[in-house]
Amino acid sequence: MQTEGDHQIFISSAAEDQKKARDIARMLSQAGMKTWMAAIDLVPGRSWEKETKLALDRSELALIIIGRQGVSGQQSSEVKAALKRSVQDQRFKIVPLLLTGGQIAKLPTALQAYQVVDFRDVEEGGKRLIRLVSALSEDPDTGEIGEDETVGDRLHESGDSSGALPYYQKALSIATARFGDTHPNIAKLQRKLARAFFEKGDMLAAERYFSSALTIDEMSYGASHEMVADDLSSLGRIYALRGELDRAQETLARAMEIVKQTQGNESPEFAASLSNLASVSVIRGDREHAKQLLEEALRITIAIEGNRHPDVAVRLLNLAGVLYDMGDFEEAKKNLETALDITREVYGDDHPKVAGCLNNLGGVYLIIGDLRRAEDCLLGALRISESNMMQLDLAVTLANLANLRHMQGDTEAAVNLARRALSLFEQTVGLDHPWTKQTRAHLALLEKPA
Repeated sequence: MQTEGDHQIFISSAAEDQKKARDIARMLSQAGMKTWMAAIDLVPGRSWEKETKLALDRSELALIIIGRQGVSGQQSSEVKAALKRSVQDQRFKIVPLLLTGGQIAKLPTALQAYQVVDFRDVEEGGKRLIRLVSALSEDPDTGEIGEDETVGDRLHESGDSSGALPYYQKALSIATARFGDTHPNIAKLQRKLARAFFEKGDMLAAERYFSSALTIDEMSYGASHEMVADDLSSLGRIYALRGELDRAQETLARAMEIVKQTQGNESPEFAASLSNLASVSVIRGDREHAKQLLEEALRITIAIEGNRHPDVAVRLLNLAGVLYDMGDFEEAKKNLETALDITREVYGDDHPKVAGCLNNLGGVYLIIGDLRRAEDCLLGALRISESNMMQLDLAVTLANLANLRHMQGDTEAAVNLARRALSLFEQTVGLDHPWTKQTRAHLALLEKPA
């Protein structure tokens, strides 16, 4: 039974992980969460066993921190007590947290059924805090710790697609067991998984989930529903990125026709359809047609959303790419600077969408010869892309940095960067995509004997 310490988080760690556990306790406290940890809160001279039991009784959640050694020492007793408490009170939650070197296989069998918070793939403190707080925060309506889908949404909105994936996957597994394979809720979760995989650059996984969602939505709503258009648009973008242009054109045109019928041709959805079709025209080399489509998409978006909406930033970013290809670097720069300003205003300085703006702006500064500003932009994009493990964005950044180092005369660094970029392009968009071919050609030039 909980008493005066409602909403307290009980923190358990092995002795060798106590320093990191103290850091985590401090992070949670700074985020406004009440914690209890024996190494911090146990009063000297009092019984460890009695005080631990009292702290657990006053807590609604146990955070079990697992390092390289797994659960060991006194922590084993804390884990057993927490598991016993969870059997007695189903409202009591247990959340394992894996530090670098921690392994799910080393968890006690009873803990392996719980969704973990994974710190192994992220070192940056702010990212860790978001991942942890997202997992532990309460639903404002129910007062309960968020369900897996909700946690995934929080992480995805913060830009942490990698962190969101395991929560979406668990939510999908639970929903499938409850509803079967063809329920609309399954399609909804598959779309969320697909978007997270797409943002990470895993196009094969993204295509698989979007295709499955499309099949379910067509069965549930019919072939001309707006959800079907959304699935088709997502698949068309993947086909375009892979260079399957005829397939992309057909898929995106079908999506646009559904949008026109259901939403009208002055809607945000229609503007997005125009932008998607423009991407195919860009790859085909028809830049004038792409420019016309993107300018119309921008007009519609501003008319509906105003000048400072994040969708305006997306339209400006896409239009800048075409202007760059057409040689209008000054206009491209203006669009990108505005897009960057809006994106930072909406998402903050460290969001993956900011990396995309910085990357493109860095490319413009490169071409106009402003190497200092180019370097500032590209290193900022690199930091964000590596932190968020966005493979395709990272590949573009590395390719731009390779160009920068080449222009600065550092051929060795340029070669290493181009090799990394080429490997990532091959993994994400395939061997025959224009970006892959361009990077391969640049690398061959760099490696050519003087």
